[in-house]
Amino acid sequence: AISIPLKAGSLYWKILQEGKPQFINDPKTIQGLMAEFTENKILKKLVPKIYSIMDTRSVINVPLVSKGEAIGLLDASRKEPFTEFDLKRFETISRQLTDIIERKQAEERLKKTMDATIQTMSKTIEAKDPYTSGHQQRVSQLTTAIAKGLNLSPDKIEGIRIASLIHDIGKIGIPTEILSKPITLTDVEFNLVKDHSQIGYDILKSIDFSYPVDQIVLQHHE
Repeated sequence: AISIPLKAGSLYWKILQEGKPQFINDPKTIQGLMAEFTENKILKKLVPKIYSIMDTRSVINVPLVSKGEAIGLLDASRKEPFTEFDLKRFETISRQLTDIIERKQAEERLKKTMDATIQTMSKTIEAKDPYTSGHQQRVSQLTTAIAKGLNLSPDKIEGIRIASLIHDIGKIGIPTEILSKPITLTDVEFNLVKDHSQIGYDILKSIDFSYPVDQIVLQHHE
């Protein structure tokens, strides 16, 4: 797949604007179209020459349409003429490609939402316990670097990064006056603080992460 800026008014541009597939079986028409489809001077000279060397006599163009908007173009060429049957096959392929692109885009949006949520949770924890401000960010940077150095899988690295950012989330359940107490904690208070690992686990255990983030949070003081 390549990305090329299209010239407004060119055939490819019109196909994308209208969202309608087509095929052309006339070599002269194809040569003309190849010369005018882009404003890029190098491509305007290079593409027609390539098509001429390949003895291209037929092209087929099918837009990839997502939610009523063209997001790409499936383009194929060959010596033998394309037929209506070929067009239908390429339309099927274009729908499959569009589904793949849409799923990928949905995954990226979900990841961005998850990242924003994790960052918000991390900042909320630090607001609750100002004495450890920046601690979770530093732990995340350090553990992620170690995980990469160990050549762990991307899923494991991501799980470790997320768990590190929110490993102290259980402090939300600890009274602020204990977390910010300027003098030594009593035994009872210290035991309450130690409960933050279990509290964090209880908060996260119902979330379906791709890696056992809840277990890391539970065991991060072991």
